[in-house]
Amino acid sequence: GEIRASPWIINPERSTFLKHWDIATMVALAFVAIVSPVQVSMLETRYDSMLVVNCFVDCIFVVDLILQFFTMYLVKTDYGHELEHRHPRIIRNYLKGWFTVDLISI
Repeated sequence: GEIRASPWIINPERSTFLKHWDIATMVALAFVAIVSPVQVSMLETRYDSMLVVNCFVDCIFVVDLILQFFTMYLVKTDYGHELEHRHPRIIRNYLKGWFTVDLISI
């Protein structure tokens, strides 16, 4: 039979949540790419609604970092590709890959 992954592991091919989450992170990235340079170069620092929005965007990136520890990834096999469902391997792959970049970027 089919090997079942832990209920905490996210299958990116079947997760409706992850599809919506990816859109949210793309919007957050666009916001950072467009608004942050303007803020840094032209606006004085104030405690206002823009600070709240920036904190919300930062929270999106923190949650995304955490989600990566639970999201399956493709591995090459003799028969093509399959999704890695073993949690320790998902963690190890993320820590060896994009984790440092993601952590520094937050």
